[in-house]
Amino acid sequence: MSITFDVAARRVDCDGAVTLLSEREAAVLGVLASGKVVSRTELIRHADLGDLSARRCESVIMNLRRILGPDSIVNLRRRGWRLVAETNVIT
Repeated sequence: MSITFDVAARRVDCDGAVTLLSEREAAVLGVLASGKVVSRTELIRHADLGDLSARRCESVIMNLRRILGPDSIVNLRRRGWRLVAETNVIT
């Protein structure tokens, strides 16, 4: 699986399927694009999701999984999430 994420356009191309992301989805994908494990606290801080509940943050992750594929973002129990797909970020 290959993902190209255009940050400015908030557009993601996942194996040829192009999708426009909401601001929150784009912010979360931007944080996850590092490929590192990101905790809920880090995600809320870096994606500016402080106004959302923990359940709503997980909902954004679920939306991204629908767009990118169910195995694209893994949950590492008690540590956070990690984007496992190869990602090319265009700024």
